[in-house]
Amino acid sequence: MLSNYLKFTFRRIGRNKVYSILNIVGLSIGLSCFFVIYLFIQNELSYDQYHTNKDRIYRVIKTTEKDNGVDKIAGVTWILAPKAAEKIPRIKNFTRYGGFAKRISLLSNPDSLFSVPAKSVDLSFIEIFDLDFIVGDKESSFKSENSALINRSKAEQIFGSAEGAYQAEFKLKDQVFRIDGVFEDVPPNSSLDYSMLLPFNTSESSRGEGSWYISYFDQAYFELHEGADPEAVGVEIDTLYKQNMQYGNATMSLQSLNDVHFSLDVSDGLNGKSDRQYIGIFSGVALFILLCSVFNYVSLSLSQSVQRFKEVGIRKVIGANGRELFRQFIFESLVFVLISGLISFLLVLFSLPALEELLGRALGFNLLEEPLFIVQAFLFVVLLAILASLYPAYVSVRMQTASILKGIRKTLFSPNRILNSVSVFQTIVFIGLVCAAFVAKRQMEFMQNENLGFDNEQIMILRTSSQGVREKVDVLQNELLKIPNVERISFASSFPTQWGSSQSFNGHDFTFFNFTVDENYLETLGMKLLKGRNLRSTDTDSTFSVLINETAAKKLGISDDPIGHVIMNGKRKITVVGLVNDFHFVSKKQPIEAVMFRNVRSRAYGNLIMKLKSQDLKGTIAAVEKTFQDVTDKSDADYFFLDDRFNQQYEQETIMSTMINVFAGLAALVAFIGLFGISGYSTSRRLKEMGIRKVLGAGFFEIQKKLNSANLLKLLLAILISVPVAIYLMDIWLSSFAYRIEMPLVIVVLAVMSASIVILFTVSVHTIRAYLVNPVEVLKDE
Repeated sequence: MLSNYLKFTFRRIGRNKVYSILNIVGLSIGLSCFFVIYLFIQNELSYDQYHTNKDRIYRVIKTTEKDNGVDKIAGVTWILAPKAAEKIPRIKNFTRYGGFAKRISLLSNPDSLFSVPAKSVDLSFIEIFDLDFIVGDKESSFKSENSALINRSKAEQIFGSAEGAYQAEFKLKDQVFRIDGVFEDVPPNSSLDYSMLLPFNTSESSRGEGSWYISYFDQAYFELHEGADPEAVGVEIDTLYKQNMQYGNATMSLQSLNDVHFSLDVSDGLNGKSDRQYIGIFSGVALFILLCSVFNYVSLSLSQSVQRFKEVGIRKVIGANGRELFRQFIFESLVFVLISGLISFLLVLFSLPALEELLGRALGFNLLEEPLFIVQAFLFVVLLAILASLYPAYVSVRMQTASILKGIRKTLFSPNRILNSVSVFQTIVFIGLVCAAFVAKRQMEFMQNENLGFDNEQIMILRTSSQGVREKVDVLQNELLKIPNVERISFASSFPTQWGSSQSFNGHDFTFFNFTVDENYLETLGMKLLKGRNLRSTDTDSTFSVLINETAAKKLGISDDPIGHVIMNGKRKITVVGLVNDFHFVSKKQPIEAVMFRNVRSRAYGNLIMKLKSQDLKGTIAAVEKTFQDVTDKSDADYFFLDDRFNQQYEQETIMSTMINVFAGLAALVAFIGLFGISGYSTSRRLKEMGIRKVLGAGFFEIQKKLNSANLLKLLLAILISVPVAIYLMDIWLSSFAYRIEMPLVIVVLAVMSASIVILFTVSVHTIRAYLVNPVEVLKDE
């Protein structure tokens, strides 16, 4: 029996090659998209889930009420965590987490210099978070203020092996540390990323004893006792904070570690975060593409079933029973879907590296090493095959033999109505995704390029804070200015995307973000001095002159006359001498905040910010590197371009926009396949009618009108449904940005036109073919 089923199935494939290929290709694309999105979502939901105490780990979020919403920051004053742990019994443990990449030199080789992505944490960090130790162990490692931990990759890079790093000593500034543990690299599904851990108290000792009013954007993590209510603990932390703050309207609360990866509304400097709404978006996209693929299969099977009605009727007349015919249809469907499933697995294998490259991180998933996923996918494919074949099999088997041989009756669930419904659904999905892709692209262009408030083109940032380089900053700056394509240079520790600290002042309920710059900063970055004067190198500490931006002036209530206004910092007077235009120092996802420009006092830590000419950029970079080598005797010039750093803030949106475009294209392809098959079936059923019309003298346009009128009505219905839904959903997405485009109706019209052209081209292939058919060929059987 099975051999007969196989014989019938492959005979059918051979007789209907085009429809068989369309079925297999459509299902393969749909299944592969579904599996890829499933793996992506599975990876997103796995973030930070490997920690044993994940459900009891929380971090502090500082929320500030503003006129245009709220501002959430994970960076808090570093004195908060130890004080809270001391005062609140329900806190079991705490750790701070902060700092930037460190430059270290080995004690065994004082001339060596390595840049390490290190984080300063409390010694209790390894009690709260899980680390997989390779050398050393949790019980004996990281117990003193001069110990350090390093991961496998950095240990092998610097010391040759994990064992070689163990007990090695290195120097950070004037402090000596010993490595007493090597841990496995942090997994890719971790929100916290670090290559080295250093004790907070010693590695950040330059910050002094700490102040409730100054924040270096360190994060504070707490492990709560079993059964502790995080909301109640958050209230106690907020109470403690407000008891020690004389001004400001910030509120402290706790955020679960499980939510950190999805907290795009929180400023924390963590990379690779996702918006939880994308989980819903891509789940919907995966479902829509899969539904389109299944509907394609059902509709194409129906169109073929209609052509097989007479075959089925004859087989019934000669004795075939309904059960055998039903099993035959189910078996054929199973063969088609299993072939498609196999192809989809191959497509997933080839597409996973591309997806990882797009996301900029490894998914940590090897399809061939996941037997559970393979079994689940196989069962899903089998279930899909059975469900997809039920209706075509039912239609073919349940109709009476006499009805089959005479013709098809029109009922509510007749194949023609089903095919028309599927066609409209696919068109709705296609047009909706095209609209979404167009709007997302326009929003990304707006965020990255329009009205930033400064010039980020050809701005090169050269770090100079490493030992040996900072001593020659003045000489290096003068030599770099001799390069023909270097227009201007400024020395500053702060620039858009990176600022010094945030600070509140007496009597003001908002926070200033501090930028430490020199007098060349505004001109180098193309900012405008709107009122007053610039900073001067001759400004003394006694006057403490500063510049502020427009937002700061508005919040201070001095927009009309800001010059000479005095801000009190304790007993110290700070005088405003200039007003600078507003600029986006963070992404356009967040509103512009109050900024204070301070004069740089020390050139020990900072960056050279260079404005380069656009011509011969490659040669200019080479000249900068050579000058850096000649002046500092160092070979590793550490530099980057500001536009690259700025665009990194939109990495998540760029990735999601690209994925939407890719899946919109694939959905269009699936819809194209379905529409091609359905329109081909509909046209083939009217070939004799068209033949008669041609014989009676009908021309090309009359026949096209007759054939395409129904398609145009279906297209119009799809547009009327899809466009309002797409506009509504995209408006919700755009509302998550502080600065956004207005819903561009022109772009929506262009998207609809593009989709309509593709759809009309698809159906016109068959209608033109119908006109070109010789009437003799289609009427000779009558």
